[in-house]
Amino acid sequence: MTLRVFIVEDEAHVRDEIKYLLGRYKHIQVVGEADNSLDAICGVNSLRPDVVFLDIKLHDLIDGIALGNKIAEVQPAVKIVFVTAFDDRAVEGFEMGAVDYVLKPFSEERLAKTIDRLSQDAPAGPQPPNPSTYGKTGDKIILKKNEVWKLLDLHEIYFFQCMDHTTQAVTESDEFNLNYTLRELENTLPREKFIRTHKSFIVNVDYIHEIIPWFNYTYKIALKNERGEIPVSRSYMKKFKSTLSLL
Repeated sequence: MTLRVFIVEDEAHVRDEIKYLLGRYKHIQVVGEADNSLDAICGVNSLRPDVVFLDIKLHDLIDGIALGNKIAEVQPAVKIVFVTAFDDRAVEGFEMGAVDYVLKPFSEERLAKTIDRLSQDAPAGPQPPNPSTYGKTGDKIILKKNEVWKLLDLHEIYFFQCMDHTTQAVTESDEFNLNYTLRELENTLPREKFIRTHKSFIVNVDYIHEIIPWFNYTYKIALKNERGEIPVSRSYMKKFKSTLSLL
């Protein structure tokens, strides 16, 4: 299925870059572009694209978040992908139902993840946020607590756990819920930093304090700041030892 894309970006060279990168995909067709909100609304309403790549900080009467909401009003089926040089409004973007939030300058690899998600033809409307976004400030993850979304640096997370069918991220002083399984996180998180040790745990190696021999030739991990102990099950033992170069 061909994905019809409309680009809203007030910098011509960025529009050209997006068109160039999208042009590498045979199933994607850029049907229009705009550098302001009025032309964007008119273009989206008349061309009815499947996806809008939208700059979140337009130099216009309204910004990208407000424009995204307007576009959703006139064309509810359209999927929004925000592109921006700043990550400070990612939470707002996801709250309005954006499919993804890509930080500039974006690489072909990062854009490929967005295209892959769009190509899965997920239902339109509010989507759970992508586990991680990438930018100058390092890896981020969108978490939720008490119905409020929070953008957090990955390096703040001690471990992820699945308890009672709920996935949680545990920091030094708090716990947050996620809309993703541990398997999905395992396939997305930086593998040099996060290790799956058990069917219920993924651990940040930066917070490993001690690796203690346990029963049946397994281990348990003591975390820094006495944040807890994490089991290493036999199923994950080989990969765990290989990653940490344990004899």
